[in-house]
Amino acid sequence: MKSIYLTMTVLGIVLLSGCATVIGGSYCDIAQPHYFSSEKTIDILLEHDRDLLVSTTVHNETHKRLCGDDT
Repeated sequence: MKSIYLTMTVLGIVLLSGCATVIGGSYCDIAQPHYFSSEKTIDILLEHDRDLLVSTTVHNETHKRLCGDDT
């Protein structure tokens, strides 16, 4: 009987969590630029994970275009 109550509670939480939304705030309030610690990191990403480097660059350029240079 205990497991039925636990299961019902967990299912209720799962269903309600699907309704969660972010209230207020814009992209610029939520997103932050992604920085690398050194030039060497860029060299390593160029060699081993170019897709991550490209997506990070696109993200940073989008943030700069939408939010300006304030950060």
